[in-house]
Amino acid sequence: MKTIFNIKNLPLFILLIIAIIFSFYMQFYTFPKRLIHNDQVIAYYDMLKHYDSGKVPVTGPRFIGTTALAGYDNTARLPGGAFYIIMVFFYKLGNLNLDTARAINMAFSIFILFIFVFWVYKRFGFLVSVAAYIFIFFNGYTLKATTDFWNPSLVLILSFITYMLLYEYIGNKNESTKKISAVLLFPFLAVMGQSHFATFFSFTSTLIVYLVVRFKYTKKYILFWGIGVFISFLLYLPYLISEIQNGFHNTMMILNTREGLKNFPFPQIWAVLLYPTNEMSTYFGTRLNSIIHFWFSNPPYIYGFIFLILSVLFSVFCFIREIIFLIKKKYSDDTEKNLGEMFFILLLSIPVTIISFIVFKSKPGTFWYLYSLFSFSFTPIFLFFYRIRDKIYNIKYLSVISLLLLLNVFAMYGELIRYVNLYEHSRDYNVLKDVAEFIEQDSQGKKVKVTYLYDPKDTYNDIFQIYFPQYNIQISENPDISYIIKDKTWEYNWDKERNERDMQYIYDNNAKFLTNVGAVLLYRCY
Repeated sequence: MKTIFNIKNLPLFILLIIAIIFSFYMQFYTFPKRLIHNDQVIAYYDMLKHYDSGKVPVTGPRFIGTTALAGYDNTARLPGGAFYIIMVFFYKLGNLNLDTARAINMAFSIFILFIFVFWVYKRFGFLVSVAAYIFIFFNGYTLKATTDFWNPSLVLILSFITYMLLYEYIGNKNESTKKISAVLLFPFLAVMGQSHFATFFSFTSTLIVYLVVRFKYTKKYILFWGIGVFISFLLYLPYLISEIQNGFHNTMMILNTREGLKNFPFPQIWAVLLYPTNEMSTYFGTRLNSIIHFWFSNPPYIYGFIFLILSVLFSVFCFIREIIFLIKKKYSDDTEKNLGEMFFILLLSIPVTIISFIVFKSKPGTFWYLYSLFSFSFTPIFLFFYRIRDKIYNIKYLSVISLLLLLNVFAMYGELIRYVNLYEHSRDYNVLKDVAEFIEQDSQGKKVKVTYLYDPKDTYNDIFQIYFPQYNIQISENPDISYIIKDKTWEYNWDKERNERDMQYIYDNNAKFLTNVGAVLLYRCY
């Protein structure tokens, strides 16, 4: 590996400095503008209830989406309290201030990502680490994960730790490092599984199958894998004791919930191709209308759209290329061979995840259901840059690569800022605070009910009670005044028929438009 202080690395140094400046600005720009929606409300409310109880949480996030208040006592929760233990800890560390706790979480997440990028540098060289920084930090899923409390986000961040551990188990020549990695992998997966249940059906299942496939190698470390499994069991022991004491109440609710899942649960496994790219439509709508609106509404963002296409093509190219290399077993050194093994695990995860989702009747969910595989999806790109590491010292070659990466930094910066302004900032804390203040003044202390046009219908009733108790909004099931809230950002994700049906509901309830703040349109029924 050549030293990074080689003068020929200057374009990469400049590129890295620019990327760090832009990425940090993007983090701080996004942080105060994150939206508040049902998932955020549930996480915050449940965290407050855990904090108020004074007990260590033994259950995690809710098994299915409900409303925060109405679903609190009658919704199954994930076994194990790791997510809320971390969340409550940050909340206490932040002096019981949610924004401070979120900032601590952001620092924690970025710290793990920096450790990963530094580890990539130590294992694969400076070029791969610079590429890793750009592809990871200028990524919509990463930005969402670092700037808010949300249980899938913890899974995404911790996936980078499991990546390092698994690689060290496979490729490190130090036996102690291999053994420690084997011990730690399942406990980390237990924490991730206590944050989102789909971890069990994706990476956990994949790891188990991989250990069986490579059993000749596995058996050398079977004792240490066993220790890791035992530690994982200990992480679930508080939950098991609690369930024994309350007659397995939560476990029965989980089983009843799974019985109600009747759809064919095919996971969106193509996410592993799109995670490393500029594609993030799962957050603003995957229908054609919403995609066209995001990229081509005034002003259109053609430059970003071009790099979106290029990034997807590049990811597919790297993926197919590595399949060919894997078949031919064509590796130049041990590092390349070890990365090839990591790619084999990524390939293995595809059939294993599909079968696990079907057999265990998981919800098919969306891209964040597969966040335990997030870090592994970058492997084909790591391999691509590792294989061209020597050619990079040709100054023309280096300049072209650096320029393309820099142009993608600018493309993703513009895309992420555009997304935040259109879909996050328009529904953030300050927007909803203004809506709450307007309703307080308009209702004049009377009992009210706010119906959200989309599911869950009680979302805004919960938001006003949990986030804005300082306003005298008297939420009631027997209201004197009824309000309807329409979200402009959803208009572009629905077809014409759905939007017309929403407007008909407003007309049928004799609702008149009062005001709009950001993306929130407020109507009052007369």
